[in-house]
Amino acid sequence: MRIKPIFAWYDLWVGLFWDSKKRLLYILPLLCLGIVVDFTRYYAIESEYADIGDIGVTTDPSDAPKGAKFRRISKREYDAFE
Repeated sequence: MRIKPIFAWYDLWVGLFWDSKKRLLYILPLLCLGIVVDFTRYYAIESEYADIGDIGVTTDPSDAPKGAKFRRISKREYDAFE
């Protein structure tokens, strides 16, 4: 889970918004000012046939080939791979 401040001059609303596709919670207690809480899960796709172990990263395990193994990774590891 990551938390970061947000200033969005175009967001003229106060309240909470849950973006279920991106798994983000927007909290705006004041007009244009708030925080974003990131609940995104990151996965490394592993293959027993690959010499290096990792063959890719994803936020959606259904993107992987059938029978692939997954392991949870941090956002930092995810960013370093791409």
